[in-house]
Amino acid sequence: VPDCQYKKALFRGGMAASAVVAVVAVAVWMQYPFANTRPVQVEVKTGDNLRSVLSRLPRKSVIHHPLLLSRFAGLAGDPDRIAAGEYLLQPGESLSGFLRMLASGEVVMYSVTFPEGWTFRQILRKLHEQPNVRPTLKGLGDDEVMRTLGRPGEHPEGQYQGGTSDEE
Repeated sequence: VPDCQYKKALFRGGMAASAVVAVVAVAVWMQYPFANTRPVQVEVKTGDNLRSVLSRLPRKSVIHHPLLLSRFAGLAGDPDRIAAGEYLLQPGESLSGFLRMLASGEVVMYSVTFPEGWTFRQILRKLHEQPNVRPTLKGLGDDEVMRTLGRPGEHPEGQYQGGTSDEE
């Protein structure tokens, strides 16, 4: 009987040690940098989940096992809590860093300068000309635009003058 207990204890100890090694290996792997040598743009569309985003990365020569990565990403938190937008994956970025970017919405920001005195319509036209701006307000009247921007009943003129704005 003592020999059987010894074997059980040895087995349990081996299983515990294996679990610790596996957890440490995953933690190290989550910090290991992706394979990209240049910045890579990653677009996350509304409704995308982490698995669909990661599945597009092999085409960009960033990762080779998206399914495996998405499984391990679940250990780092909520893998589907990601924000839509355009992300820039820098060389040396790790999976945990990328997950942090996706969860916090650290999207690429572009700047556009509007000369003082421009009308609201001139500002919209300039925005629609930008290659990185999706023209979702095109063709809408002023009232519809302001309602879409969450400011129903306000007149658009004078709302966006001077200083800077980080509107998305």
